[in-house]
Amino acid sequence: MGDLPPEQPQLPNRVRKPRQSPNRARKQRQQAGTNKRYCEYCEEDITEYSWLRHTQRNRHINNKEQKEQKEQEAKPLDKEEMLREFLAISDQGLSPLSPLSSAFRVEIARAGGTANMSKPRESDDMGLKAPFFVSSGQCWEKKPLSTDEFLDDLLDGFSKQKTQIYKRGIGHFPCESAPITQVLKQLWFPDPESTFYAVNMEAKSAVMRIPECLYGIYNLDPEDVTTTTNITPQFSFVDIHVDHGRHGLTALSEDCVKLWALYPLSDHNKAELSEVYDKNSLFIALQGRLEKGEFCIQTAAEALYLPPGYIHATVTLRGGLTPGIQFTTPHCIAPSETMFILDNEKREMTKEHCMPLLESILLGLRSREAKYVKEAEAALCRCYMICAKWKTKVLGEVTKQAGKLCPKCNRSWKSHD
Repeated sequence: MGDLPPEQPQLPNRVRKPRQSPNRARKQRQQAGTNKRYCEYCEEDITEYSWLRHTQRNRHINNKEQKEQKEQEAKPLDKEEMLREFLAISDQGLSPLSPLSSAFRVEIARAGGTANMSKPRESDDMGLKAPFFVSSGQCWEKKPLSTDEFLDDLLDGFSKQKTQIYKRGIGHFPCESAPITQVLKQLWFPDPESTFYAVNMEAKSAVMRIPECLYGIYNLDPEDVTTTTNITPQFSFVDIHVDHGRHGLTALSEDCVKLWALYPLSDHNKAELSEVYDKNSLFIALQGRLEKGEFCIQTAAEALYLPPGYIHATVTLRGGLTPGIQFTTPHCIAPSETMFILDNEKREMTKEHCMPLLESILLGLRSREAKYVKEAEAALCRCYMICAKWKTKVLGEVTKQAGKLCPKCNRSWKSHD
């Protein structure tokens, strides 16, 4: 008999643990997790095991700064609160904004508070409409750009020669040494001590148009207008001025908020303005002296229409971009002549000062209404010799339209003094 094979060792029976349900296993793993992270959005501790799913499922933000920014953007603009904050600066005696804030507080109180400008209103001065708000949607050729898109468009066509940079409180002369980066920085980091703003920038895509309501009021002919934009950080202040007697329409980029001071070019206001016209800080100098003042707060939802010759000043309560257009009609003759004479008496004249007056005179001479023709002839007779210092194409068109002799005094143009 052969040898039997060696006896195989008997293996012990394997002891298997009872299988757990998936839900129970998941709960045990969650309970076993000791490392936790604090969710700023929910304001509670979340285990590391659940963190990824927690944030993805609920689209939470685990960055406190981003959360606060999102909450601020979702919060509706409180215009009156912004105004109260600006006027409260008057109590801070050491702030450079204190005199300006104090002057606005006094003037707004004189006017009885801010005005409702939601509808066209009649004005007793110069036979024109008073300022009023237009829905901003009526004033754009295309859909309005976001602030970032708008700013990119502006900087894409930036021209150092065309753009002028001013410092708050020094309104007559641009700051030649100030770079555009100084203005851009203050859009995000406002500087109440020394605020700079830029004017006369052109964008290719952000193009405004004259709204239909103004065509009906002034019987306008369609015309191409140039949109220019100002970059106005918070605390920017544009002192008392008149837009050379032209019609004006001003819009705002998203989130930008402005406070306007508005006064008609009445005889009383013309006399008061003439006394201080060559000085700085006109708004403060004229505190309590101008009549029929109105104040309003503008947001991006509205565009503000200003009739020719309206005296105005602005404070930016929240920084942003300020696009606008200007256009000329025969209604501009009287206010343009008023500002032309004032500029000639108080400031150094250039040919640019003549253009608004000459353009309005040319339109008046071509008008079908006799009153505008007579206004244009009289203004041309009074101002021809000043305008003739600069040989411009518009002046040639005006004299050609008027004839070889002055239609007002029947003298040759050269004999005017």
